[in-house]
Amino acid sequence: MKNDRKKEIISAAKKLFALNGYSPTSMDDIARDVGITKASLYYFFESKERIFADIIEEVAAEIKNYLAAELKICEKQSAPLADMIDRVISICLKNGIVIRPVDVKMANIQPIIFEKILPTLAEVKKVLRQTLACHGVAESKLAAEVLVSSTHAYVLQRKHGIKIAPQKEYSRYLASLFGKNQKI
Repeated sequence: MKNDRKKEIISAAKKLFALNGYSPTSMDDIARDVGITKASLYYFFESKERIFADIIEEVAAEIKNYLAAELKICEKQSAPLADMIDRVISICLKNGIVIRPVDVKMANIQPIIFEKILPTLAEVKKVLRQTLACHGVAESKLAAEVLVSSTHAYVLQRKHGIKIAPQKEYSRYLASLFGKNQKI
């Protein structure tokens, strides 16, 4: 029961953070959306920062799991790089969350929570670098930074209704930036 309620809270917070942004969303907003009191919300999470950290951990785990599976496939047969990029963008869009450490830092979360999230974000980039390298991308470390920043820009532009290229087209374009020999 407790885990179900925590999942409800995380789901509501994800939705509200994606819709309104992290800073404008209050604990009252989250409690109201879940249909519980603010005091009950504090029973499950000591702060909005803790909820945010759990969301980052969840989204990062989903991306890492996908990339780990992609890496196994890539080692046997190379699927189009654009498909991998498209899936990473989809995960971020679905959750309304981006995975750049600077954005997490800018959310003004408590330093102790920020320090807890950093290794998770570093692990995502590590697996992303490995996957890009498997796809034959030169300078995979730099390419991973570009991909994370480009995904961030795409998610924010879509979130704010700014007209941008269709997602598949954007993914194919990003893949084309990473090398002429890539299958797109």
